[in-house]
Amino acid sequence: KWKTANVCSTTQLGGGVSAGWVFIILLLVTIVVYSVGGTIYNVKFNRMDLNLSAFPHREFWVELPGLVMDGCRYV
Repeated sequence: KWKTANVCSTTQLGGGVSAGWVFIILLLVTIVVYSVGGTIYNVKFNRMDLNLSAFPHREFWVELPGLVMDGCRYV
């Protein structure tokens, strides 16, 4: 065996979930809570029908892909 600090260790160190996965999980949970909570709020308090128009800030989300494409073209 080679005795150096410049090779990969054969022992497992802790394991678990990395910070990147924690961020992705929190991002997905936030999106779901925002979507479901906002839709419920719009249906209950703004008396909207339960369809796509009840989605929170629907106009923004519909325009977002075009805005991103515009931003990529000019940067």
